[in-house]
Parts: sequence; C-alpha cells; structure tokens
Amino acid sequence: MTTPYSTTTATARFLLLGDSHAGPLGRAARAAGLPFLGGPIGAGREFNADFFDLRGGDVVFRKEEAERLYRAFLEELGVPGLDRLTIPLVATFGLSAHTLATTENWRVYRDRGGWGGPPLAAVRR
Repeated sequence: MTTPYSTTTATARFLLLGDSHAGPLGRAARAAGLPFLGGPIGAGREFNADFFDLRGGDVVFRKEEAERLYRAFLEELGVPGLDRLTIPLVATFGLSAHTLATTENWRVYRDRGGWGGPPLAAVRR
C-alpha cells in the first residue's frame, strides 16, 4: 500500500516522487515547514528496472497505482507533465541498493560450496 505524504496548505516548493525512502524525506520537510507535493508512489523493487516509458517531455509509469498517484500530484500542481514542472523534483528512485546488493551482502556468510559458515551451520542440519 502506498501512502502519499503530500501537503497542500501552502504553495508546494518541490514535487517528491519515489519509493519508501520518500516517506522520511516528506516527514522531514513537513517538520521543517517546507510545503511539498508528492510522496511514495511504489515499492523500491518496482523501480529497479524499466518502470516508465517516455511520452514527449513526460514519463508514464508502468504500474497503474504509481501512474495514478503521479497524475494526481501533477493535476494538483496544475501541470500536464514533468516538462511543465516549475518547482524542483526530488526523486528517491534507485535508492534501494540493498535489494540489488543482496548477493554481495550474503557472500560473507558463504563458504566455497555456497553454504554459510558457523552462524548458519545449525540451519543446514
């Protein structure tokens, strides 16, 4: 489930789009009194590979929910696409390096045969 962290009480100073990492950024902006629009529009794993298509000067997200949230944010800003955006875009897409690095993260627990050493030895039995 995606929870937008948009604030609309004042003119937005930036558009925030991304994965779960956008949530803390939105909360920090709110705490600092910085009005913004946007928030998380999907899970990080959804943004590791081809997740959008270009359409002119804009993007179309391939996931229906991401596209719906994105269009709602643009509508609230009164712009048809990114090419008409007049405020900065803050995006957290691609910050899920932990997902891409899973193999390397677990390498320290494997022996040459591919199985873990002492911490995982009990599981192997």
